[in-house]
Amino acid sequence: MTSGTAPVDRSAPGPAEGAPALLATARSLWPGASVELVARGRADPGSGGEHYALLPDARRAQLLVPVRPAAAASSAVRRFSAASSGRDVVTRLAAAALTRATGGAVLRDRVVVERAPHDTALRDHLGRVLGMPVDIALGVGPARVNRKPVLQVFDGDGRTVAFAKVGDSAQARCDVRAETRALRRLAGHRFEHLQVPAVLAASTWNGMDVLVVSPLRGVPTLRRRAAVRPPLEAMAELSGAFGEAPRPLAELAWWRRQLTTARAGDDGDLRRRLVRCLAALDEEHGRTTVDVGAWHGDWTPWNMARHRSRVMLWDWERFESGVPVGLDPWHHRVQTATRARGIDVAVVLSALQPGGSADPRAGLVADLYLAAVAGRYAALLDAERGADITGPAEVMVSALEARIRRVRSPGRGG
Repeated sequence: MTSGTAPVDRSAPGPAEGAPALLATARSLWPGASVELVARGRADPGSGGEHYALLPDARRAQLLVPVRPAAAASSAVRRFSAASSGRDVVTRLAAAALTRATGGAVLRDRVVVERAPHDTALRDHLGRVLGMPVDIALGVGPARVNRKPVLQVFDGDGRTVAFAKVGDSAQARCDVRAETRALRRLAGHRFEHLQVPAVLAASTWNGMDVLVVSPLRGVPTLRRRAAVRPPLEAMAELSGAFGEAPRPLAELAWWRRQLTTARAGDDGDLRRRLVRCLAALDEEHGRTTVDVGAWHGDWTPWNMARHRSRVMLWDWERFESGVPVGLDPWHHRVQTATRARGIDVAVVLSALQPGGSADPRAGLVADLYLAAVAGRYAALLDAERGADITGPAEVMVSALEARIRRVRSPGRGG
């Protein structure tokens, strides 16, 4: 991740909540400080305190960026992912150039942080673990069960030196710890087509888990076809790096976890339907031999960028090994389709069409992908804000039911 690309806290892009969400998060990261929104154009950088700007503005705010130094402000303005539209990228690049040229004067909607002499903040903690004074930019995604703050970290010259993820809720802490474990496992592998962040520090601060990772150098893919097409070579390399001997589906510990997870939690209608689907798959395919590898678990255009022939990939909290080979391409296809056309059963089923694949097991792997994602959503239903994911969970379970019915209907294929 360079100043031009950044990890994004979301499984798909969505609207932010504006200044209130950012201010609430900022107050937790500057405990004891005064963190206040200042009327447009009224903030005077010479008046003291730490000055930040809300981007793109207070009403639609998604980022809180430092006004000084100008290089850090410009770098933060350029943050975009591979899911950003070409128009958004061009707009941000132009705004970044203007920000650097004016020293941040064009950033009008401001937040001023006033601290007492002995107050400590996450910014100070990050400086200690990195061994240098740092500035930060703060981003939060839309309200959802696994939202967490993501910080872009700059050195004194405004260069991006790290990104930090903050586990500030029970689910966010689980995700931060899972990503830390995954990145440490991945550190033992060298990839030709893939690059992953390195763990620079993993610590706790003020009751929160904090993961600090290296930036990756990459450029978002702006051409629509290239952005939509899964990077199959990199996906295969990741899966193959953790390859295991093929074996029957029922013998995979991963599959047994899917069955156990589906049965856990409240005995609601959606979970009962999911259990029936998994039981049908287990009966039909438990003895079917599958290739075994690993998957990123959330490989989408907005979690990746490209640099030359390599794919830069972040957000590793869903990484798993010991899984059927081929899950990542289906996830990329489904998430890309639902972002473009909405989360709908018909959209999901259309994205799961084999598309001329010669592999007779492609349909089975597509079903196993749906089972995994439906189970993931179902497991989050009991968490704080779990109700937010009821809709996507319903869509995935309904799509899985439709595929199972179609396969079992006389004269139909999967």
